[in-house]
Amino acid sequence: MASNQVAKKTEQQIHWIHCNVCFIMYMRKERSLYLLACHHIVCENCKQDYVPKSSPKLQICTCPLCFKLNLFHPEPWKDGLNNFQIMMFQSKHRQRYLDYLDAKFAKIQEHRKHITKLKRQAEATGRLAEEIKDERRHLENRVRLIQEQRRMSDDNNKNCLSNSISSSSSDRSSHLGRRVRPTPTREVTITSFTNLTPTHSFEL
Repeated sequence: MASNQVAKKTEQQIHWIHCNVCFIMYMRKERSLYLLACHHIVCENCKQDYVPKSSPKLQICTCPLCFKLNLFHPEPWKDGLNNFQIMMFQSKHRQRYLDYLDAKFAKIQEHRKHITKLKRQAEATGRLAEEIKDERRHLENRVRLIQEQRRMSDDNNKNCLSNSISSSSSDRSSHLGRRVRPTPTREVTITSFTNLTPTHSFEL
């Protein structure tokens, strides 16, 4: 029980320790943190680009924040700092982390507002899409109706034209039949030539 209370108290005391570049927390135990002589704290990942490549094994690093060339503090508790300096150091880093949290919270709120705006725009776009779908269905129905009416009109025109052609053909045939009908011939029969006088000539 006592050990749990001590662990909780220790965690509360070190919860502000973080990398001043990426703000990863020390209590997560994900990376090692380094204290520089300029009193800035960096993690092992953030210091990689600032360690001199000519002598990577030396405990020298350029601070990513103030860009000063610093030595690592292997044992910062032996630095001989008084309590006031320690309190100022802790207060400074605690305030830095709180400012980071405030900025992050403000950014989250901004993102939420933007998401809410996008949701409203999406809902409006969805309603517009539904209206467009309804209008499209209405237009498709009108097109089908017009096509059906046009098809019926074409069929009626074809029937009328066919009937007209048939009627014209029958009228022409009946008219031609009447004109071509042969006229009856009259037969003349000569039964006797006794009544003909010698003065008249008759040619067959």
